Amino acid sequence: MIGYGAFKVISSQFGPPTLDRLMQTYGDSSPMGLLWTFMGASETYTMFVGSAEMIAGVLLFPRKTSTLGALMSLGILSNVVALNFSYDVPVKLFSSHLLAMAIFLLLPEARRLANFFVLYRPVEYVRVEPLFRRPLWHRSALVFSSLFLIAVIGTSLYQSYDQRQFLTAQRSPLYGVWEVEEFNLGSTSTASFQRWRRLIFDAPTRVGVQTADVLERFGLQLDQEKRTLTLRKRDDPGWKTTLTYEQVSPEVVTLAGSLNGSEMTMRLRRSGERKFLLTDRGFHWINEFPFNR
Repeated sequence: MIGYGAFKVISSQFGPPTLDRLMQTYGDSSPMGLLWTFMGASETYTMFVGSAEMIAGVLLFPRKTSTLGALMSLGILSNVVALNFSYDVPVKLFSSHLLAMAIFLLLPEARRLANFFVLYRPVEYVRVEPLFRRPLWHRSALVFSSLFLIAVIGTSLYQSYDQRQFLTAQRSPLYGVWEVEEFNLGSTSTASFQRWRRLIFDAPTRVGVQTADVLERFGLQLDQEKRTLTLRKRDDPGWKTTLTYEQVSPEVVTLAGSLNGSEMTMRLRRSGERKFLLTDRGFHWINEFPFNR
């Protein structure tokens, strides 16, 4: 709970939507991609969810608050499991295990919880016995557990911060949306390959290629010294093509190479900076009227 929460408090699990994601239509998004975009579009909400997860995890450590922590974990993880199953996220089993652990921690308190929340009956007092009979040992155990909790929190936050810095520092040398001005492809594969309309560079290891119908993401290896772009398909590991590029000017790039067995040349022009309502709308405390677009 602390680990997952830390990666949301410092938004590294759900980063801001990338350029290629923002250029993609809703209908072409996978369910998991839509969920990641929904979470990443609002850093405020992501931090709120992460804070709740971290608080629940911290409350599980002291024995006096473990029941409250398990109750919070039960509510939070029920939503997480529902999202994972409903949006096709591949950690269904792990999140279900965490939910089962929260339920397991609540089983000894089931009668007391039922009396308090459902039956409106008096709840008996439970005495929390010291861990050790000797006061020195007991205090030492409390100090050790407190230091361990601080170490877990600090390590999780640092790992999240480090990953956030790594993700935000990554940017392709050709960052931006490039419109295809010229597209020449040999006739042998024209029927089976749609014309590229634009290329979208964001992260250095990925490029989005948009046609008239769909946006497809390719794995990318960009070599600035050799001036080459090596593209690989996600769903076809055997597919690979290497294109040479020349940056005629900061706004114009030409590509040449073999594509699906035919020679191809392209001329790209960088489009102006794009504004997206999803990321530019911002946070508002009060809305006088609905802003539903």
